[in-house]
Amino acid sequence: GHHRLRLSRKVLGKTCGLLPLGSGSEGLRVMTKGLEWDLDGSIESTLGGFLSTSNHLVPASGVEEGTNPDEMVEVEVWNRGPEPLYWTVELVKD
Repeated sequence: GHHRLRLSRKVLGKTCGLLPLGSGSEGLRVMTKGLEWDLDGSIESTLGGFLSTSNHLVPASGVEEGTNPDEMVEVEVWNRGPEPLYWTVELVKD
């Protein structure tokens, strides 16, 4: 599926990850746009192999007028297959 996440950096830290829980040994092919190290779908993501657990959020481009781009992130995620893909993200301390 394809998902677009539009998030406020006011509550989020910069570290994020994608976990292919439930994908079994076949894994998932995952593509992202908007992360420091985007995934291109060329490597299968599996719990016993490659995982994107320590990626970084980057400021969104093209945010609405009057919005500080450093306070917004926009991430797009595509996964090939019906298995769930879990998003993790660091929260800022109060």
